[in-house]
Formats: sequence, structure tokens, C-alpha cells
Amino acid sequence: MLQIVFPFQRKTKSYSFSSYAVLLIININDYYQSVVNQTFFIFIVIGLLISNLVCIYIYYKTVTTIAKDAELEIQLKKAEIQNESANQILSQHNVFLHDIRNQSIDMMKLLKKGNYTELENYINGIYSDSINIYNMINSNYKIVDVIINDRLYIIKNNSIQLRIQLECTEFPPCNDMEMEMIFKYAIDTGIQACIQSNSDQPSLNIISKKIEKQTILSFSFTSASNNDIQLSSDLKDMLNHYGIYHLIENDPSQLKCTINFLFFEKDISDNKKAFQTIKK
Repeated sequence: MLQIVFPFQRKTKSYSFSSYAVLLIININDYYQSVVNQTFFIFIVIGLLISNLVCIYIYYKTVTTIAKDAELEIQLKKAEIQNESANQILSQHNVFLHDIRNQSIDMMKLLKKGNYTELENYINGIYSDSINIYNMINSNYKIVDVIINDRLYIIKNNSIQLRIQLECTEFPPCNDMEMEMIFKYAIDTGIQACIQSNSDQPSLNIISKKIEKQTILSFSFTSASNNDIQLSSDLKDMLNHYGIYHLIENDPSQLKCTINFLFFEKDISDNKKAFQTIKK
């Protein structure tokens, strides 16, 4: 099943109070006679000019305030992601120190008793556990690292083969908060589909690559044949707002589902070619 969604963008025209005021002044036939015969006219013109300047100032302050608030929110989100990543590392470190102390005591007891075979098995068990518990993901992209490491136990416990290959970590025009929404949705969807598939070797692949002016972000994962993947309404609204294309392809014969997102830098010259690139 192939599902391609094209974002809908609506263009609207808006006319400000300033435009009407300028049109009114331009349409006056004789400025001199208007000033001489109607003394209040000069006050009207001055009032219009002042009101327009006030409107422009208010508009400017509003826009700059909104821009600063948006930038502050993005910076706070980045700090939150970095803080969460640091907390994950610190938590792993504390757990490791606690475990290594207890394990050292147990190994010393086995060594003193001369139970070398049991000691060897115990060390091998520690090594296996360390791979599953302490092997944190480092993809060089903080958003993915935080999301994956937060779900690493579920991934390991369900034997999901994880592959991350991010050739590109910039996805204009989305900011970090919006990319976190995309990654969380796709990763959680992929993990859930892998668990429900009952496959012996479920897999989740996250790949990004840049081709000309297009950046492709792809999530492919094991999925049951009857698993219908749908985007959330919030995610759809965000994709439509930015004009980001997405493609969902479900292959029941291969028990595989792929979710692709296509980001454009500026101009969109050939959408058909872009989607042919994705399918390849």
C-alpha cells in the first residue's frame, strides 16, 4: 500500500489600515485647495500619518517580540535536550558504579572459594549485561540520541536490530522541537510495529541523506501485514504548514513499512522527480 500526501497551502491577501490611508491621500485631486478651504484637513492628514506610524511601531514591536519568544523557546528546548542527554549519561554512570562495586564483591568471594568456572560464567554474564544496558547510542544528533536511549531497554529487550545512518542532521525549515515531534512519532511507531509483528528478527532503520536541494529522512521497520500506519493530526498540521511531503509505503509481502519525509531548501522545481528519488 502506497500513500503519498501533498501538503495544502492557501494564499490569502490582507490589506492593512495603512494601505487605505495611503490610498485616501493619493486620491485627493487638489492638495492646495483642500488645505486652504478646509483647515481641518491638515489635522486629518497629520492624524493619519501619526496613526500609521503608531500602527507600524506596534506591528514592529509585536513581530520582534514574537520572534524573540520563538527563539527563546527553541533555545530552551535545545537546553532541555542537552540536559536530558546529560542526565541519561549521569544515570548510566551511577548505575554502573553501583553495579561494579557489588559485582567486585561477588567476584572476590568466588575467587577466594576457588570457583573459577563459576567466576568465568559470572564475568561473561556481566559482559552480556553491559552490552544491553550500558551501550548508549551516539549518532552525533542529540535529538535521536535522547529519544533512542530513552527507549533502549525496550529495543534491546525485544531484540530489535537498530541501524542509524544520518548523513544529514539539518532539516529546514523545521526547528529542533518540530524535528523531535517527527522523530518521536516515527521511532515510537516503528518500535510498536516491530513488537506487534512477532518477527524473529525485527529491525528499525533510520536514514537521512541529502540529494541536491532535497533532504530525505527515512524510517523503515518490520511491520505486520495488517498494520495501517497513520500520522497524528498535530504532525499532519505541522507538515502541511511547512510544505513537507511525506510518503508511507507498506509492503505486506516483506513485512516492512517505510515512512519518508522530504524536506526542501527553497524552490520546489520537480516534485515527481523528488518522489522517484525517495522510492529508490
